[in-house]
Amino acid sequence: MFAVIMKGPFEIQYENVEEPKIQSGGVIVRINASGICGSDMHRYLGEEPIKDTNKICGHELGGEIIEIADDVKGFNIGQKVAVNPTISCGKCYHCQHGLSYLCDNQRWIPAMTEKVFVPAKCLVPVPNSFDTIYTPLFEPAATAIHTCSGINNKNVVLIGLGTVGLFAMQILEKQGNKVALADISVYSMEQARKLGGKNIVNLSDEDYEDQIFSIFGNNKIDYIIDGVGITSTVNCGIRLVKKLGTVRIVGASRISIEFDCRTALLKEVALESVYIYSEDDYRSAARMIVNDEILYKAIVSKVFPLTEAKKAFEYKKNVPSTKVILKHF
Repeated sequence: MFAVIMKGPFEIQYENVEEPKIQSGGVIVRINASGICGSDMHRYLGEEPIKDTNKICGHELGGEIIEIADDVKGFNIGQKVAVNPTISCGKCYHCQHGLSYLCDNQRWIPAMTEKVFVPAKCLVPVPNSFDTIYTPLFEPAATAIHTCSGINNKNVVLIGLGTVGLFAMQILEKQGNKVALADISVYSMEQARKLGGKNIVNLSDEDYEDQIFSIFGNNKIDYIIDGVGITSTVNCGIRLVKKLGTVRIVGASRISIEFDCRTALLKEVALESVYIYSEDDYRSAARMIVNDEILYKAIVSKVFPLTEAKKAFEYKKNVPSTKVILKHF
């Protein structure tokens, strides 16, 4: 069975791996599409160590069921599904307290191959009319939903307009927030405009802080959502947010950062972080996308065949883009 393996920075190999076997409590899914996540790119670029050089790449996926264990009910052969790729143990402290996305023994379902075994609890059915090429978008949309949870009718600055950011922009607006968008990428800012984004500020401008304050007024920004997570953006957020405001970091920086502790202390700024998403977040993302409650098709920049995964990673490295999808069949 064909699979994409990352052996090292800039080193993608195609290997023949053993096909998955059916087990109790799950199904075999033939994967129709997978996505290149930011975490995949961090490893490809050498910004994060590759712990297992035999591990199949990716974790954003969807497809159709081709085999079902005898003890699994409620699913059918040929049924289209998205796959929540996180597998929790159900036994650790966090799983026992409703926080399974923070499971101490978390495992991830691989994506860039032909077939995979999936526990039934990780399956999210989609309508037969829905094109599974878009199922890899459910995962970043779920992260965006988790990022925006509890933020309603507030003044928010969203820094970083990648895939998660573009979903977060739409969710924040649906939740009644006034939102300003900030980035340095002309491509990303244009993508935000295409998706209806307003109040867009280029962080490369010398007067970007004045531009943002002109949108809300001084000391009126309740939340900063930082989708980049580097020293400059975190400290930017600390400067912009009001006293007793919140800087919520979702950007997955792979290096240690230095933040302006004194300014954060004097303003009593709350620093929060977001890892991934809950099972409910994933299902909500699926529902919103399938029902066209948020725009998603324009977030896909390019589609490559699975057999051209190396070319897809190079495209993502060299060309301004949001989500790059691999089509398997």
